[in-house]
Amino acid sequence: MEVADALCATGLWCEPLHHSCQTWLHEGDHCVYGPSCGPDLACIKKEAELDTVCGPMPPDDGPLGTTVNGTLTLPEAVGAKGTVAIYTAPDLAGSPVASTVLASNGAAPINYRISGVPAGTYFIFALLDVDHSGGSLTPGDYWGWYGQDSDGNPPATANAVVPASGSVSFDFNLVLK
Repeated sequence: MEVADALCATGLWCEPLHHSCQTWLHEGDHCVYGPSCGPDLACIKKEAELDTVCGPMPPDDGPLGTTVNGTLTLPEAVGAKGTVAIYTAPDLAGSPVASTVLASNGAAPINYRISGVPAGTYFIFALLDVDHSGGSLTPGDYWGWYGQDSDGNPPATANAVVPASGSVSFDFNLVLK
């Protein structure tokens, strides 16, 4: 999923080939892209077949990688849709290694969880589309990087170390654009 997922309406995800908003799939539906299954499901391989379907999230120490979770803190409680994405470089035009959508009902802080992240050292980015612009990051939105500087810019080097299994937590603050 790209940051573009945060720009689709709640209950939709951005299909990367055609860059169009699509309805989340349901448990048991065929999938090829993790975010297509929605926030409470994962795109998992069926053991007996060469197919992947939407199913329950794997356990934190499952064979599909590590679970990355954490808390996003905002200066104020807001209702918005957004995303948390894990990148190998601080380039939002690139494809993330893994991501999840967020939906805040106005409560703060906001918790997130991303399953199946491969081991590595990454940049983690979060965006809340507060003004529901559906476009690029605009004034009034909240955004941030794990380990960002005081202006909300990404750290100079990747700093989120993800082990080969288990779970790891990265908490960070979002700033107003």
